[in-house]
Amino acid sequence: MNEEEQAVELVKRLLCSRGGTVEQYLIRKIEISSVEDLGWKVYPKKDGFDVERSLLRKQKILSKYKWYVSEFGNVKPLNGKAIGITKE
Repeated sequence: MNEEEQAVELVKRLLCSRGGTVEQYLIRKIEISSVEDLGWKVYPKKDGFDVERSLLRKQKILSKYKWYVSEFGNVKPLNGKAIGITKE
């Protein structure tokens, strides 16, 4: 597994404030018929990665969940969507 894949795995395993893990929560979201999964994207930074998951609802409402994963494996939510589902 490369560093980008490891960063995504760290985010997926985060505890979700709504129960289970972040991955389990997002899977439940994409099981809704009106939600399209646009997948994970990873953006390299100088000292880690930005990890993003995008969902498209009703073919027009884009939701992005963004986290920062440091080179040491620390994960921090970056936007309101991610903050809302990440258990502290």
